[in-house]
Amino acid sequence: MNQKSRHPMFNQFRDTPVLITGHTGFKGSWLTTILLEFGANITGISLAAPSNGVFEELNLKDKINHYECNIQDYTELKKIIKKHSPKFIFHLAAQPLVSASYANPIDTYQTNVMGSLNIFESARNSLNEAYIINVTSDKCYENNGDGKAFLESDRFGGNDIYSSSKACAEILTQSYRSSFLNENNIFIASARAGNVIGGGDWSAHRIIPDCVHYLKIKQSIKIKNPSYIRPWQHVIEPLFGYIKLALKLEESPELFSSGWNFGPDLESCITVEALTQKVIHAWGSGEYIVNPQSSFSESSLLRLSIDKAKKGLNWHPLWNIDQTVDETILWYKTFLNHRESIVDLTKQQISKYLEASV
Repeated sequence: MNQKSRHPMFNQFRDTPVLITGHTGFKGSWLTTILLEFGANITGISLAAPSNGVFEELNLKDKINHYECNIQDYTELKKIIKKHSPKFIFHLAAQPLVSASYANPIDTYQTNVMGSLNIFESARNSLNEAYIINVTSDKCYENNGDGKAFLESDRFGGNDIYSSSKACAEILTQSYRSSFLNENNIFIASARAGNVIGGGDWSAHRIIPDCVHYLKIKQSIKIKNPSYIRPWQHVIEPLFGYIKLALKLEESPELFSSGWNFGPDLESCITVEALTQKVIHAWGSGEYIVNPQSSFSESSLLRLSIDKAKKGLNWHPLWNIDQTVDETILWYKTFLNHRESIVDLTKQQISKYLEASV
């Protein structure tokens, strides 16, 4: 990747031990790919990789220290962390779906809250220095539906199980930060991202995978909540925010050890229906119908204020909603029609993003 030389800050990852939890998942696979490009020595802890995702397609298993381990297993987790002594920890492992949280609330809390606790305790008891980015969610905020863009200082809350588990993870992070971590040269920041889309996400009950499924079989896309507004962004966007935050955390721990929002500019906060229309346009054909039946409730409106990240990290969104959708659909169409090219395309999209940041 010839853009490396233009981004000297990322050279700080060369040969640096990095731990990524949830590295086989959608965001984790993209983060693993990016940091491998920057020469990091990566250890990954996750459940088994999903089929057809970025992790499998890019054969990432053979390029890192790969462990299939549930973060609920504290003993095994601590053993791995002690063995590899990561300097940076990106904690992405989670139960990420609202729908699944209704089906299995116990597992959601055990993973999202107790799993995070296990990460913090393992680092505290095994390492002498570490910088942890705990990735939670924009849904950690108490949402009364007034349309206000959430600030990092806003109150945590959650009416659904998933959102409340992420709010609890944020409270836990605050508690650990003040009780233990800073005293041991182990510092922690939390990252709250909007709704990420991009190639390689095949999760059920997510709008892009659903669209691709129906477009592939030439059936009408079924959308449940056409008027719901979300802060859509390409998966690369927040990941570069996490990377910048990690380096800033190392540079000035007391200043950057806090919560940070990563989302799009407000014009990219559009409805599910508008997003579906853009997907159909990028695909070149298709139609949709509204199928309002849903067994669970979600907040209808979500927006994030990203002023803190813009000012404090010099991070800002680079791709608008149209480019975000175009790059996403290009990945899926390439995967379906020219699968042998998907490795090159994934790296090209990362390079394209770097070029836009120069």
